[in-house]
Amino acid sequence: MDTIDGSGVSQPADAKTEAERITAAISGLSEPNSPNKTHYAVKVSHEFMRNASNNDTGKLLRALPFKNAMLGGLKGEKGIFVTVPKERLRKRSILGKLDAAKDKAAQDQRPEGNKTKKTKECL
Repeated sequence: MDTIDGSGVSQPADAKTEAERITAAISGLSEPNSPNKTHYAVKVSHEFMRNASNNDTGKLLRALPFKNAMLGGLKGEKGIFVTVPKERLRKRSILGKLDAAKDKAAQDQRPEGNKTKKTKECL
């Protein structure tokens, strides 16, 4: 994601896009990947963190489908990570939410002319 426009001004952090990226990355993990193997962890992009305010990081956490997601560091790793405890992650539930979100987005993008209308015939 490009964070600087042609004028050299930083663009605001996009919590929704970052949350989608993190959700997909966590959903793709088959087992916990934290150093002590107790959490699923995905690094928050440097670009997001550079441009994010406290409000933006709060939006990021609220946009994730994990109720117990946390932001923090990992021992021996640089950067900020979203972590989810392994006992709390229910992949089926999360994958279902992702599928539902994709279906809703696809429906929202359909042009109005493609929707069918049911009409009553007058006798």
